[in-house]
Amino acid sequence: MKYYEVWGQDTFAGEDYFCGRYLTRQEAVEALLQKEKEVEKTQDEEIRDTYSITVITENEIEEREKEQNRINIEKAAEASFNVKHLTLHIRELLRLFKNAWEKTDPIDLLRKNEEENKLIQEVTCNNEEDCFSQIGFSTFHSNGWLIVSINVTVRSGKYFHGGRITSNHVFINSRRAMLEWADTKEALDDCTNKIKELIKTFYKD
Repeated sequence: MKYYEVWGQDTFAGEDYFCGRYLTRQEAVEALLQKEKEVEKTQDEEIRDTYSITVITENEIEEREKEQNRINIEKAAEASFNVKHLTLHIRELLRLFKNAWEKTDPIDLLRKNEEENKLIQEVTCNNEEDCFSQIGFSTFHSNGWLIVSINVTVRSGKYFHGGRITSNHVFINSRRAMLEWADTKEALDDCTNKIKELIKTFYKD
């Protein structure tokens, strides 16, 4: 048995998208014409989406679905990571953070400009099974407070471009409290949850 599918092409993005599947060509033509009327009202002619009809068999539909399932599995694998690996890297990052701020006199930082009044700790992650390649802290000292933002760098792969994403939410507390926090399970959990959120946001966007 054969079906008639209506496909649209996003002229601006250059991407195809599925609009519907029909038992007869007449139904497909009617759907196509309806789509064309809709975009006439909302899109300028030079960037207006276009539509076409494709004939497809049941076997072809089945093969396409199998291929899409395979791609979905590969995408999921590309966006995954081993939580044990992440935990080890976060422990190292917290150790570097505490060591750096134990040796840094905040008074010295206050004499520097804004860009210099910042300490950065980074941990490189070499396991290619993980979707991230680096995690890091960027910490400012201001009026007795440490303002810590956390970031993660995501690898480029077959389906996703990599890049760095930084938390919009930061850890803020006194220097003493932050140094005590760095040794706790709470710190490990805080950072783990934040990095998981960042990774989820990266692939969602």
